[in-house]
Amino acid sequence: GDVDVGTLTLDSSEAIINGDATIDSGVFNWHGRVTQTVYCRGGTANGRCDCVTNSSGYPVNTANGPHCQGNAVALDHYLIAYEPTGSVCAPSTVTITACANAACSATYGGGANVTLAPTGQAVSIPASGVASAAVTWTQTGTNTLGVTGAPTACIRNGDAAPGADCKVTVASSAYTMTTNGVAFYAEATAPHTTPTLTLAAVRYDARSNACVPLFNNTTRNVNFKCYYANPTGGTVPVRLNGKALNDGTVPTCDNTGLTLPLSFDANGKTTLPMQYADAGAVTVEATDNGSGSPGKASVTATFVPAKFKIALPGAPYVAGQPFATTVTAQNDGGGTTGNFGKEAPAQTVKLSAAACRPNNNNGLLATTPTLKNGVVTFQTQWSEVGNIDLVASLDGGNYLGSGMAPGSS
Repeated sequence: GDVDVGTLTLDSSEAIINGDATIDSGVFNWHGRVTQTVYCRGGTANGRCDCVTNSSGYPVNTANGPHCQGNAVALDHYLIAYEPTGSVCAPSTVTITACANAACSATYGGGANVTLAPTGQAVSIPASGVASAAVTWTQTGTNTLGVTGAPTACIRNGDAAPGADCKVTVASSAYTMTTNGVAFYAEATAPHTTPTLTLAAVRYDARSNACVPLFNNTTRNVNFKCYYANPTGGTVPVRLNGKALNDGTVPTCDNTGLTLPLSFDANGKTTLPMQYADAGAVTVEATDNGSGSPGKASVTATFVPAKFKIALPGAPYVAGQPFATTVTAQNDGGGTTGNFGKEAPAQTVKLSAAACRPNNNNGLLATTPTLKNGVVTFQTQWSEVGNIDLVASLDGGNYLGSGMAPGSS
């Protein structure tokens, strides 16, 4: 029959739904099948099954593989999440969600092209129903955000519920914060790119119609805090210049952060080395409360496990009998990245087998994984005799859309 659930998990092997499945997301393990149509509530791109993690061994749109459609849900309104302050010298990031109901607990999956007020820029909203846009302010004062094509609601970042007035107070000066990439390996060391954070203080100059340094050859005391963006919790802090961004009473990011004296160069910039030992997306926020301060700045970066490590029990291994295989997500220093698997959407490990002797592909690998604090334990079975290589890799091969993945093992 048909099923209608949040997350549908089809375990290995031969788990079958003889009918349709309407789902938020699906995990189809080895030979898991839905014989009819998978309806993705959040929508799906044409010819794809974006809502399904497909480890069934049956490719999408083949006879036994999943066939997906977007579940047609009407657009109710747009929700804009934003910061209430900005600057003509620094773009602001807003998040636009196409909501399928008044509470915005479900998204509209039909996609849309909208115009963002007051800048007039075009924004494309994908089938996921969520898009981010960088707003470049052209004038100081109060600017009001809006979206064409449907009613609009606003929520300030950090608020518990919508109801904000959509107004942004735009100043002529700003701190801007950037990193030397959007993603890095956790605890990165050479030859991997080691992350750095650059803070610049700029102001708008009407004569040159450009943004110029606000501070140069000056030392300022700047407070830095870190926040867990995805997942929303953590066990270690971000470090700048080798120092943890907390007051030392807890081993995590906290509400106190760390104040550092920073020397701004002739271009109004200062650069600090940055490290994070865990996986996920984290945000660093800078606040300067001194005289002439341009306010706050923040940047979010993604940290990817550098590698996987496989551990096996001792022999003998018997055809058709289970044995435990442990895969640990690690940073570049060999430490466990305990936040791996806690992301939204949760990242997972794929365990596959390459037959060595005999190499006739007759064996069937069955796995049942459990994940805790960055360690995935598989109950593993190989149906044949002979030798195999086990390979652990990131399922999907792209960690949180960063374009990076842990090294396979």
